[in-house]
Amino acid sequence: MALSLSTYYNLETRTSASFLTFIALFGEFCNISKFLTRIFIFALNKADKHISKIDGNIKQFKSLDKKTIEFHYLNFSKISSKFDKLHGKLHTVDYLGNEKIKLSMKTICRKLHKIENVLRIYSFDKSIKSEETPSYIKDGLSKFSQESFLSLQP
Repeated sequence: MALSLSTYYNLETRTSASFLTFIALFGEFCNISKFLTRIFIFALNKADKHISKIDGNIKQFKSLDKKTIEFHYLNFSKISSKFDKLHGKLHTVDYLGNEKIKLSMKTICRKLHKIENVLRIYSFDKSIKSEETPSYIKDGLSKFSQESFLSLQP
């Protein structure tokens, strides 16, 4: 006998509700904050590994063109500001009482600021070649300015 769609939906809903009830009871018996703290530490360690790889290869950014460097600079400044906000929020709650979180957040923020500063320096470096304006645009602008200058004369 096949289950109808409505019967299956009701069965699925009851199963989900009982699963959520089980999780709620499990949370009462276990310290769920320790579990969440472990997950948070794991995520911070993963982020730290990725940022360390980028930090180790920071000199390679100089070989990129100016537009790409500016793009990465804007992205890293956004990421850095988000981690700074998170660091501030964690500081207000004493890093959830965990020294590993405190150390990881300080390390990540320090590395992000270093990368952001190097990219800022590279984005304003005059020795890095930027795209030149095409000659047809230069010619058009000069013609436009000549015409506007001539229209001003009586």
